[in-house]
Amino acid sequence: MVEALLEPFPGRRGVALEERFAIFASLAARLAAARISRRAAALYGLVTLLATAVAAMVNGLACAILVPGAAAVVALLMIRRCVRRRLDEMERDLPALLTTIASSVRAGIDPVSAMVQARAFFQPSTEIARELAAFAGRVAAGESDEGAISAFMHGLKSADLELFKRCMALSRRHGASLAEPLHRVVRVVRQRQSFRRKTRGALAMHRMSAVGIALCAGVMAGIQVVMNRAGVQLAWEHPVGWKLLATGGGLMACGICWMMSLGREEKL
Repeated sequence: MVEALLEPFPGRRGVALEERFAIFASLAARLAAARISRRAAALYGLVTLLATAVAAMVNGLACAILVPGAAAVVALLMIRRCVRRRLDEMERDLPALLTTIASSVRAGIDPVSAMVQARAFFQPSTEIARELAAFAGRVAAGESDEGAISAFMHGLKSADLELFKRCMALSRRHGASLAEPLHRVVRVVRQRQSFRRKTRGALAMHRMSAVGIALCAGVMAGIQVVMNRAGVQLAWEHPVGWKLLATGGGLMACGICWMMSLGREEKL
């Protein structure tokens, strides 16, 4: 897309335009990875502009500046959630896909043909079945095998998926047998997924402890406000008191966020 836009502008002007369009290319890649259509993204942007205009007319410029920032944060969270859901579905079905392809290759079927036929073993509503259907469409359209393999689940960052795609590409390039490497990849994927499940289970208790401690602190603060409102107001109005209270609340919030970030899938 970017290359097509830059064709009429060769030379230094083209380089400047390429840098200018880089942010749009990155946004398009994130939307594609989250399976969010450009029409939906454009509609969201239009609604954000209308909300910004209304906020500027009603509450002034300061509120109008906050609306795009909040909209951008919400959009990024939605994109991350969609990508995470696709990645979870892919990791759930990837061992079955690898086992199916490895068994087919051992039976003498071509790896690409085995990958095209593997979609019959998955429900049509699953993410991996849709990707296999798109892969079959690219192969039927005459795209090269390496290009179709590279475009499979494009945009999802997974070490297991990249390992599988490299095995497929090397097999097509050098004609090596793929059955034994795929079985080894299946073992590695299952061991990694087992390790992730054990890690999440071990960290669940620590996360709940952190949330419980923060809730206890909040309940104690509420009791103080109800039973001794004058003392709390005096502490808040003190030049150092409100700083200490804000620092304590910020430290508890940072601690909870840190505990929740431990054991994330992308860090394992």
